[in-house]
Amino acid sequence: MLQFPSSAKGKANGTYDTGAKITINGTEVTLSGVSSTTKIDDAVKDINNASIENIVAINENNALVIKNTATLLTITQDSRKALETLGFVMNGDEAVVNAVSLVHKTHSQVPNVQYKVQFGLKQQNQIMV
Repeated sequence: MLQFPSSAKGKANGTYDTGAKITINGTEVTLSGVSSTTKIDDAVKDINNASIENIVAINENNALVIKNTATLLTITQDSRKALETLGFVMNGDEAVVNAVSLVHKTHSQVPNVQYKVQFGLKQQNQIMV
C-alpha cells in the first residue's frame, strides 16, 4: 500500500490550556501558549521544536495545521482536550486526518472491452472485469 502525505487542520482562533499535551505519530508535545500573541503561533513553535520526523506545523489563517510530509499522520490528545478546543474534527481522542492511500492489486484476467452503439449515433466503451 502506498501512503501519501496527510494533514489535519483546526478552526481559526482556536485555543487550549497551557500545558496540554498532544501526541503526534507517537511523540508527545506539551503546548506552551505563553510567548506570542496567539496560542496558534505557540503551538506551531512547540510542534516544530519537537523535531518529529516528517512533521510540519503551520499557522494557516490563524488555524493550526499539522502535516506529515511523507505518510499517515496520527494525532491524539490528553484529558485537557487541546485538539477539540483548537477546532480539530475528532473521533474520540484522535483527530480525523485527511489522507489518501493507494492499494495496487494484480489481476489474473485481462479486461474485456466491449463496444455498444446506442441509437446509431453514440458509441460507448465499457470495460468488463
